[in-house]
Parts: sequence; structure tokens; C-alpha cells
Amino acid sequence: MSRKKIIVFILFAFICTSNLLWAQTASKHFQYTFGGGKKDLLYSTIETEDKGFLSIGYTESFGAGNFDMYVVKNNSEGKLEWTKTYGGTKEDYGRSVVKSQDGQGYLLLGYSNSYSENSYFDIYLIKINLQGDTLWSKYYGLDRSEYGYSVIATKDGGYMILGEVINNINGEKNADVMLIKINGSGDFEWSKIYGGNLTDYLYTIEQLADGSYLMGGETNSFGSGEWDFLAVKIDATGKLLLAKTFGALLTDYGRFATSTPDGGFLVGGNSYNFGVGDMDFVLVKTDKDGKIEWSQSYGEEGAEYMLDIKKIPNDGGYVISGYTNSFGSRVEDVFLINLRNDGKIAWSKTIGGEFGDYGVSVLPTSDNGIVVTGNTKSFDVKSDDCFIFKVEGRLSRNLCNSMIIRPITQSFLKMQTTDARLYELETHIVDRNVPTIVKTVESTEQQLCQDDK
Repeated sequence: MSRKKIIVFILFAFICTSNLLWAQTASKHFQYTFGGGKKDLLYSTIETEDKGFLSIGYTESFGAGNFDMYVVKNNSEGKLEWTKTYGGTKEDYGRSVVKSQDGQGYLLLGYSNSYSENSYFDIYLIKINLQGDTLWSKYYGLDRSEYGYSVIATKDGGYMILGEVINNINGEKNADVMLIKINGSGDFEWSKIYGGNLTDYLYTIEQLADGSYLMGGETNSFGSGEWDFLAVKIDATGKLLLAKTFGALLTDYGRFATSTPDGGFLVGGNSYNFGVGDMDFVLVKTDKDGKIEWSQSYGEEGAEYMLDIKKIPNDGGYVISGYTNSFGSRVEDVFLINLRNDGKIAWSKTIGGEFGDYGVSVLPTSDNGIVVTGNTKSFDVKSDDCFIFKVEGRLSRNLCNSMIIRPITQSFLKMQTTDARLYELETHIVDRNVPTIVKTVESTEQQLCQDDK
């Protein structure tokens, strides 16, 4: 038997025997781009009750202003059902979407200066019904700029908004974390600011079983290097319970923190300190007190950049999306990694064309697939366009414009952890109703890939 046939046979045997703990339910795959003639990008996606998908981002191609919040509804096969813009005559950006607690719509979170009284950006929250019609819209802010990054539903029927606030101290700008608790109608309940002497960001928030919250991001106020990963835990009232940094002497850009089944948490981001290339994914597993149990890097000789991570339901593993220039076309391609709960790689793949492609949001679906949304400059689009694609959660099938990458260099590494002595300030933000211009727009849809089953 020739060497080439042996390699093919081994790969086929590996695929057939690989145990990824996924159910064997069939999951159709698809790939679409859509947008206009200017820059359009998606940040966050959720699965809807009809097994379709609702995504939020921003658009320069459509809307009432320079940039508008951009919301896209796709059906279960990826086809566009409707696209709408929300905003005013200036700049409005969407970052996060969550199902409403009443089951009758969605909350859209972002930031805007269209309705600001002093040209600052304020946190912008809109409630829409299932068809995308506006039910109410609100601004939350102080006498400076604030930006909303993530919104989640809370156990008491309300919502928590995570973002940042910009300070100006002695002529130098820095950012602190802002947390705003609202009720189910969007009315302000309480708000807190957390930070240090320099800049601190938290991007993800999760409510734990005991009602406390876990948040993840990055800091250059504390830690071992220029920037370090930052994980923060607070109780249900916002009181600080734990704040830890993870990093080394150079730069570690944190992206998230998420709970693990054993009561600990997983912190992750991108690092120049470790790995074999320019920048690599890095994950840190801790116990419930933030003590490091293991840390690993993932990547090759180029740059790998993590943008999102999600838990895989009933699996115990995780799926990560981002981009890489180590593989594929050697420009930025979408990069997906499926990890087991011990941090070991189950599979990885890239998807992309000849120009830049970025996997900004990743979502495990109810039929055991994986949906990725983001933006692309490939596939003959006019400018930066949005894309949505779906792959199977198993290694045994693959999508057009993609390739399986195995193995990836995976290295255990030594990271340092320190306490971050964040200050905690009570604030009372201004909560006011604002108008919103809603437009139904016609995005140009391009189908790149058909299911070949």
C-alpha cells in the first residue's frame, strides 16, 4: 500500500472512531454573506424559538445615521428572513442580544450618541417584539461616555448590563467597568463601577447557580505584565467577592471567564507571552477560589486571536471562534476549535477565502451544530460584509471553503495569578426613554455553500 493511501486510511479511521460526545443528530450546514456596499459586522447571535437565528451588530450601509444598530433574522437554513436597523442620525452600535424574559421578543444592547445631550456615547437598550418592531428604547449614562458590551437575563426577572465608562483624570482618559441592574421593564435598579488606576475592561458576564455573577476581561491596572487576564466575581447585590489577574511579563489580552462543572472557572484570551507564534489562544483553569489548576496555549507560527467561546450543552466541552493567519490562505481566516473539558483539542478547522474572515460569535445549536457569525472581505463582497455559516459539531463532515487542521501545537505553560484590588463605587445613572428610528432594509444575500446531503 502506498504511503499516500496509508495516510488517507489513518485519517478516515480517526474520523470514524473519534469520540466527541456529540449526539449523532443530523445537522444541515450552510454558508451565506449579506450586507451592503459599506462596512457591516455582526457581534452576537442567539438561536430563536423557530430554530432560526437572530444576530446583532452594526451597519454603515443602511439606516438613519453614520452607523446604525443592525439586526438580522435568519431561518434554520441560514436564509435571510428580515434585516432592520435601529438608531438615530449619528452613531449607534449593537453588541449583544438576549431573549426577553416574557418570551415575546428580544433585548438589543449597544451604545449610541444619536440621542446624547452632550455628544457623549451612552449605553443604548432596545426591546423589540418577535417581528423586530420596537416596544421601548432607553439610554443609560452619566456625564461622560459609556459603552454596553453584554446583557443577560437574571433570575429575578430582570437584566444585567455590562459595559465600560470613560474617565478623564488629569487630562488622561482611562476606562472602568460599569454594571447596571434593571428590572424587566428596563427601569434602573442599581449600578456600580469597578476599576483601578489605569484601564480595566470586562466583556462577558454569567449568573451562577447561587445568584452571584462571574465576569471576564482584561486589565492594565494590576497583574504581572502590561495587560493581564481579569476575572471578577460579585454577589447578587454587586459586592466584590473575588478579583484575580492571570498573566506574565508581556501582554495578555483577556476576553472571557466562564464557570466550569466542578465549581471553578475558565479564563481565556490572547497572549504574546506563550506558544510558538506571534499571538496564541490561552486558557487558564482555576478552582473556585481562583487558584490555577492548569493553563495552556493553542496556535502555530502565525497569529491566532480568540473572539468568543461557548459551552457545549450536555457535552462538558467548549467551542472557540476567532481568526488565524497560520493556516489556510495565510491571511486572516475564521478559526474554530472544539475543546474537551480538560482543555485538550477534539478538532479544529479554518473557514475563509482569499482575504480577511473573522469569526466574531460562536453558538452551539440545539441540533448539535455550530453557527458562527462575523464579517468577511472575501467572496467578491463589495466591502466588509456579514456572514453566517453552520458546521456540524462532529469532525466527520466539513463545509466548503474550509479545511480541517490537526494537530495544533498545544502547550502547557506557567502563568502567574495576583489579587486585583479593584475599587467599587455606587453610581446612579440617568435612565431615560429615547426615540428610535427603525428601518427595514434589503441586504444583498449571497449563498456560498449548499448542503450536499
